[in-house]
Amino acid sequence: MPTPEIIERVRLLRTQLAEAKSTAPEVDPVASHIDSVLADPAHAPHYQGLSERLRAASASIETRHPQLAASMNAVINALGAAGV
Repeated sequence: MPTPEIIERVRLLRTQLAEAKSTAPEVDPVASHIDSVLADPAHAPHYQGLSERLRAASASIETRHPQLAASMNAVINALGAAGV
C-alpha cells in the first residue's frame, strides 16, 4: 500500500517533470503514468511498473537533469522500502 510519504514524493516528482518537460521530452511517458497514480493515489495497482519506468527515465536523463534523476531514485527507493 502506498504511504503518504510515497504519494508526496510522487507529487513532487510530477511537479519537477512538468518543469523539465521542454528539455527532457523522453520523460513524458513517466509523467503520464504518474498522472494516473495521482488521479487515485491510494489505489496500489497504479504503482505497478512505476519503478521500472522511473529507472529507465532516470538513466536516460541523469547527466542533463541530475536533480530530476535523484528525485526519481528517491521515489524508486520509497516504493521499494514500502514493498510496492
